[in-house]
Amino acid sequence: MYHWAVFGLILTLALVARRIRGGILAGILLTGIVGMIFGIVPLPGSIVDFRFDTSTIGGGVLAVPEVLRISLLPVIFALFMTDFFDTMGTVIAVGQEAKFLDENGRPPHLKRILLIDALGAVGGGATGASSVTSYIESGAGVAEGGRTGLTSVVVGLLFLVALPFSPLISVFGGSVGIPGPEGGQQIFVSPVTAPALIVVGFLMMTAVRLIPWDRFDEALPAFLTILTLPLTFNISYVLIKLSRGKPGEVHPLLYGVALLFALAFVWPALQNLLS
Repeated sequence: MYHWAVFGLILTLALVARRIRGGILAGILLTGIVGMIFGIVPLPGSIVDFRFDTSTIGGGVLAVPEVLRISLLPVIFALFMTDFFDTMGTVIAVGQEAKFLDENGRPPHLKRILLIDALGAVGGGATGASSVTSYIESGAGVAEGGRTGLTSVVVGLLFLVALPFSPLISVFGGSVGIPGPEGGQQIFVSPVTAPALIVVGFLMMTAVRLIPWDRFDEALPAFLTILTLPLTFNISYVLIKLSRGKPGEVHPLLYGVALLFALAFVWPALQNLLS
């Protein structure tokens, strides 16, 4: 499976390098189709399926009383902050790719973006779906020319149209199980979509050229963030600014966030000491 992902990566890179419109999507389709021909990617059991599982709808709402416990607050906070900063990073990266950022590197209408993202995450959880939030993969769409809200509307409509074709789509986007080392636990890989995600990762990394590498207190936290996403940014940034004698350059909100993150890290140890 790994070698097939490498094949898909070479194919996708060739299409993208030649600036073929829809090169990433074409790479996914060609990798999947050729993989089926050679028996590497499993054939779909069927093409369409109009049966929809509605059993998870409302499950997130019903589970709220069970998760609102003191012991789970650090976990809830960690998930909240991870989603928040993931959205912020996505918005800035995609905005940079679309050339929407202002002279200060800030995206326009940021409050509206965060509000819509939060409502999507809450709504998705209420319906039992995976997190409905902004994804960095949007950078691939922006690179192809999708720079307006109409792009999101078209994508949403295409998702609705694609619902009956889930058996076919799951073959391209699904994972394939392979035996682990020395016959251990199965490892699930995605040989068809992995090449596309690698290319999207490249699009993400292009933004590092904008990091002020000559400023230690700005570049080092960014470097740590790249290495250890998504847990170190707030703490490392605040500590480095304090050590450099620049506490005034840190927003008061970041002090509170860094303190809460630190508490989330040490909370398990405190529980062990108190028990």
